[in-house]
Amino acid sequence: MMNNTTTAAAELNAFIAAENAAFEARCIAAGATFWTTFALTAEDLAEYGVHTVEQFKEWRAEQSRLEDAKEDRKNSYGW
Repeated sequence: MMNNTTTAAAELNAFIAAENAAFEARCIAAGATFWTTFALTAEDLAEYGVHTVEQFKEWRAEQSRLEDAKEDRKNSYGW
């Protein structure tokens, strides 16, 4: 029997794999010849305090917000 940590990690890995597979299918259907998928695993994400699918969704949204803010700052320099 798996403990809650192991179960959460397995669920997180399955969620990431399913998202990657769906993204890859969309890329293939669109005729893309290059794409990347999310490479971190539940074990990797645990180092960031991310242990569940819900925490992963929140973490990913925060990373996206941070990246958007960085791009906004870069674009505000008027280069």
